[in-house]
Amino acid sequence: MHRIRLRDCADMKDFHDLRTPGLKRFKEERICMNDNALEQYVYVAECMTGMLKDLGFSLKKGMRILDFGCGEGEMVRAFTSLGYDAYGIDIIDCPSLDPAHFRKIGFDPYVLPYEDDYFDFIFSSSVFEHVQNTEEALREIYRVLKPSGATLHSFPSPYRFLEAHIFVPFGGVLQSDAWLKLWAFLGVRNPFQKGLPWKEVYERNKGYCRDGINYYRYREFRQIVLSVFGNIKVVTKAYFNNMPGGAARIGRKFPIPAYGKLFFFFREWVLFMRKK
Repeated sequence: MHRIRLRDCADMKDFHDLRTPGLKRFKEERICMNDNALEQYVYVAECMTGMLKDLGFSLKKGMRILDFGCGEGEMVRAFTSLGYDAYGIDIIDCPSLDPAHFRKIGFDPYVLPYEDDYFDFIFSSSVFEHVQNTEEALREIYRVLKPSGATLHSFPSPYRFLEAHIFVPFGGVLQSDAWLKLWAFLGVRNPFQKGLPWKEVYERNKGYCRDGINYYRYREFRQIVLSVFGNIKVVTKAYFNNMPGGAARIGRKFPIPAYGKLFFFFREWVLFMRKK
């Protein structure tokens, strides 16, 4: 059975969940982190609309938006507060959202519970590194996206120095037993593994690499996207020009191609597609 995980299903509480890029670095911006504050997410939503404008897609008030893998629904509430018709889906419940604007999805069969050509814009943040059946997920996104609609996805590069969930160096591409055991033995832990013996950390990380993450080389991912959408664009420059966070601020201050390439290769993929 093919399965999709928008986030880790079995051990979700044990692993670090990264949300919108830059959100944890708001101390470097004008907004402080506060779990109960909507303002930080509204700011990210406003930044995203500016980024889309730079990419030639105007997100107008009232347009229908889907957060693909919405977690606690922060971005859905943010876009709703800005006047958009926003919805969220995930594999876990989201009690903070109005049931009319949230759907929990299953695995078999995997179908987004919306009509064809339903959304103007679909986005995700730190989701596609978890998706196990990538082509099937992309085809569903394509199906529910309106003609001329847009979709934007950001997620960690497989070559990030510290894999974003287990914190193992280059854990997106190096996942052998020996490699995972080495770093567990040396004391590498994510925030939910503090104090655990190294053998237990190794077993957890091994299971998470098997079931919780699914990294591609860019060439492979690009081919899958092209088979569905027929187009794909790396939009690092637009991300730098609009989004919050220290990495984006450096990109704005030093707009040199080499930095953008390093960001793409070692940190984050930011990808944009249109439905023709």
